[in-house]
Amino acid sequence: MSVYIEPLLAENFILDYVIGAAAYKFLRLRSDKARLFLSALTGTVAALFYLMFSLSAIWQTLIKLCVGAAMCAILFFRKCGFVKGVAVFYAAAFIFGGCVFAVGYVIYGNAADAMAKPLMPNAFITAGVSAAVYVIVELFAVSFHRTRDLSETLYRYRLELAGAEIEGNGFLDTGNRLYDAKTGLPVIVIGFATIMPYLCDSAVTEILTGHTDRVFKGARKMKCGGVCGYGELWLITPDKFQVYFGSDKNILYDVTVGLSLTFTRREKEFDAILHPALTEVN
Repeated sequence: MSVYIEPLLAENFILDYVIGAAAYKFLRLRSDKARLFLSALTGTVAALFYLMFSLSAIWQTLIKLCVGAAMCAILFFRKCGFVKGVAVFYAAAFIFGGCVFAVGYVIYGNAADAMAKPLMPNAFITAGVSAAVYVIVELFAVSFHRTRDLSETLYRYRLELAGAEIEGNGFLDTGNRLYDAKTGLPVIVIGFATIMPYLCDSAVTEILTGHTDRVFKGARKMKCGGVCGYGELWLITPDKFQVYFGSDKNILYDVTVGLSLTFTRREKEFDAILHPALTEVN
């Protein structure tokens, strides 16, 4: 079986570099090209060592573990927790290595050649495969962190409004500083689309034609910007508002609902914007 040393080393360098870059991306660390280059070079030199000497499986495993630890130390020293860095690095290595092996198996038709031969004797197939997988990993990392970050600020709520019971997820937005100028109560922003399913056709028509006060007694207009875009809110006094912080339930009467025709449910995770003052309620 022939082994193509130069392309194999180039393939190894590309993979090690992209794996390190993917680990940085997932950990939300600033990319350090010097560290990435040095780490990839370390892995490539080690790969050359494997090719030059015939070692037992035990020695190969021990050396690979040491080389992996050295690469992680280069990448993550004083940047993040070492254990976390190692875990993400090896997860990325498994994903990228598995994808390259799969492509190699398709090209060569057997596992032995897929492991020993590079994908790029004539073209940089490895670079293309790595770039494609990197984009997928990047999208996953963005989605993962976004979901995790949102989960720390999302709370279940239950709203009783004109006899209707509305439940959903609210986003606790520290930038929401809307207060009812008349009562001084904090304003919770809810889009019209959220309450529309609970209204009759005539009520929907009244709201859309600018007569929300005919549907909700005492409703008042308020100019606002920020969380709901520049426009108007209809301020409505709810019958009851409940918000759940973990297993605790707070029943609040001293809040105002701000009904917006411009705020839409742009995110699937939440359908209302909560006020930070809610966390101050005992």
